[in-house]
Amino acid sequence: MKSGWITHKGKRIFVARYDHLTVAESRIEVAEVEKEIFKQPPNSALMEVTTTGTILAPEALGIYKNTSMACKPYLKKTVVMGMSGPRMPIFEIITTFAGLRSTVKAFEDKDEEKARDWLIQP
Repeated sequence: MKSGWITHKGKRIFVARYDHLTVAESRIEVAEVEKEIFKQPPNSALMEVTTTGTILAPEALGIYKNTSMACKPYLKKTVVMGMSGPRMPIFEIITTFAGLRSTVKAFEDKDEEKARDWLIQP
């Protein structure tokens, strides 16, 4: 599993690493991420999702939409890295459909520190 826990300014953040994965690799990584997130108390986990270079084929989008909905009860806030340009409409569709608009924010890769600071704010 590429994904794992980090600490940012004393707060635990789970980094879901979906960057540069094929559809088959995405399916495997998502399953491992879900196992870890499902261990957390409801509405408690902070998550950073990295998507740079991820294939945005319809099958992959379905995988990410489904995991977003499955993990939703366990997540307090989420940042999604690698969202800019043509990827933004896809982000908007997935977060709106999954009912995540108020707890998820997109950031460009260069803004990782800013994204993590937003994530740990109460």
